[in-house]
Amino acid sequence: MSSVRNADLIEKMTSADKDFRFMAINDIMESLKNKSITLDDTTENQLITNLLKLLSDTNAEVQNLDVKCIALLVNYLAQPRLFSTLDALCKKISEGEEENLRDISAIALRSSIIDFNSLKNVSFHGVVDRLMPQMISILASNSDYSVYEQLLDIISHMFRRTGNKLEFNYDGLNDVLFKHAESDKYGIRRRAQQALAMYAEL
Repeated sequence: MSSVRNADLIEKMTSADKDFRFMAINDIMESLKNKSITLDDTTENQLITNLLKLLSDTNAEVQNLDVKCIALLVNYLAQPRLFSTLDALCKKISEGEEENLRDISAIALRSSIIDFNSLKNVSFHGVVDRLMPQMISILASNSDYSVYEQLLDIISHMFRRTGNKLEFNYDGLNDVLFKHAESDKYGIRRRAQQALAMYAEL
């Protein structure tokens, strides 16, 4: 995809017209799937910045497609930019002023990790090391129930995917899992108990 085409898509991502925003994200996803997009450092940074901003979009269809696009794009990012993108999602989850932004950011993070298959040779273990301390911090704080559910799903997936190939010696991990295993919310309690059962087998 030419630099002119890239610039056009990036511009449409900021359009006041929700249809333009939706189509721009859709075109980016198709280009990624077809491997027909070439991004220089500046364009890649602009693209990520816009995608992160669109998590706050007022249109639900744009938001949902944006989540899918982020989950797809992370596989094309080299480690430094991948980590900065994951950090940005965690920051939105922990510091987002609106519940909807925290929730959709948590969904984007979960989708990114569940479907993670780096084309830039970024190790999944490295992703675990980057995210686990941040997720533990969020799980230890006062956040939204839906955020807890997404993060507990991510942790279970990490246990399942890495098995005993990685030592999960992270400060506070036991504490947050036991805390949520006693939650009065069934969905959270079930997820935490499932994670604990998997953790015990590692």
